[in-house]
Amino acid sequence: FFINIDIKKDFKINFFKVCIDFKHLYKNALDMPSTYDKSVIKLIQILDDRVKDHSCRSMLEDMKRDINASENSENSIVLYLLHAVFSPTTKKTYINSDGNKCIIKFSIKDSQNSYVIVANTALELEEKLKARKNSNNPIQPCLLIVGTIMNPREIMVYFDELKYKFFSIVKALDLCFKIYHIFNLEYPLESINVWLFIQRYFYSIKLQCDKPYPIISQIISELK
Repeated sequence: FFINIDIKKDFKINFFKVCIDFKHLYKNALDMPSTYDKSVIKLIQILDDRVKDHSCRSMLEDMKRDINASENSENSIVLYLLHAVFSPTTKKTYINSDGNKCIIKFSIKDSQNSYVIVANTALELEEKLKARKNSNNPIQPCLLIVGTIMNPREIMVYFDELKYKFFSIVKALDLCFKIYHIFNLEYPLESINVWLFIQRYFYSIKLQCDKPYPIISQIISELK
């Protein structure tokens, strides 16, 4: 279910090593793809009840009307719209060039953009990655999509300047999540709420360092 589009012949071995190491790290973790498949109908109901953001709502309505949407397309939309339910609550503080303290409050779009980079073509995707690198803002592990959220033609996991191609967005997300934990990386501030939901619900992993977010506990309760 994956093809390495970079020249890294041992990726298949590395992929399974990541999975094995993750299993050793979290012996009782749930299997994310299986958990997702069992809960996707309820997730869509929750999205229907809770998504208020205009652009996200429009995407959800388009998905509901499209009876010919592929499973991968539907999953891509559902996972993307989780960011409208678990909207950012964290803020980033920095000192500007004048020495003044500034605070950035992240938006739903910021959360989505930290989770996936979307471009119409492979060339445009490379340009977006280059622009992010040039901004001196490190790119954390994330998904890449060539096409659109509603019609993903190519799906990849991006990590350490390498791209790994998947046919399933759910399995791509599974690898991306495991990379964060195997390499002891912090979730992006912009989308930390979504990643914590993924961690706690799809894998049933609770860590002492997790910050409490009532909305996560509430949604998990609704999904049971």
